[in-house]
Amino acid sequence: MGKRIRILRDDGFLVHEAEFSHNNKETYITDEFIIRAPLHPGKYNWLIALPGEKSNNGEHAESRYPFTFQAVPHRLSLAVWDIPYPIVSSSPFFIKAGAKCSSNCFLAGQEIFFYNHQGELMGSSRLGDTPWPDSQSLFWCEMRLTAPPIEEYFVWEARLIPKSLDFAHSEGHFSFSFHTTSSAGKKITIQVFDSENKEPIENAFVTIGSYRGYTNAAGIINFSLPPKDYFFSVFKQGYEILEKIIKISENSSLTVELEPAIPLF
Repeated sequence: MGKRIRILRDDGFLVHEAEFSHNNKETYITDEFIIRAPLHPGKYNWLIALPGEKSNNGEHAESRYPFTFQAVPHRLSLAVWDIPYPIVSSSPFFIKAGAKCSSNCFLAGQEIFFYNHQGELMGSSRLGDTPWPDSQSLFWCEMRLTAPPIEEYFVWEARLIPKSLDFAHSEGHFSFSFHTTSSAGKKITIQVFDSENKEPIENAFVTIGSYRGYTNAAGIINFSLPPKDYFFSVFKQGYEILEKIIKISENSSLTVELEPAIPLF
């Protein structure tokens, strides 16, 4: 049809042009089109303009229709998971936290801060480069925290204040809760070795029930646990996973050996 409308910013800058594709009696209609929102949040006043023209029916002046809209920041969603239950008072524990942008922006390197029930900063961790498996842009990190010294129910908070991103983002907040229990448990020391060279394995991931942590440079990790039976596992990339049931009834130590994984090719 040749006729076009123009989308103009308040400073007259041309944002988009769209051609009328069909008409409904005396109404001209364009196909659906997409325009990009402004970079910065705020209220905007733009114009739809139909240029003037001359025709056999006379001369038509330019028509303009103002419209107003609000540009909002990209929304951040936070989550915290893998919270042990219960957590021994005054002991370290590990959790995972993640953040996702409503527009799937790349959030690697953004820092999540963790605050206790009194608003005190307990630590921070940066999001890794790789999204959580089978997720769409959920960037995540692991955080080591220390439980309060008393036995109680607590609500803490994770916060992310985005920095140095290409587009404006809202702050992200997520509250998470946990219980602490008396530290009067049975102490168990676990040491992890390579089954072939007998060297200690550092950063092996050890779980006993809902308790978890990583071995140190000597391949050792310590737990203080209520006496009972637990599902026990040890994982380290490049090794076969070890899984079994163990019984905690007294202070003890446990030595385990991981077998190197067999290459697939």
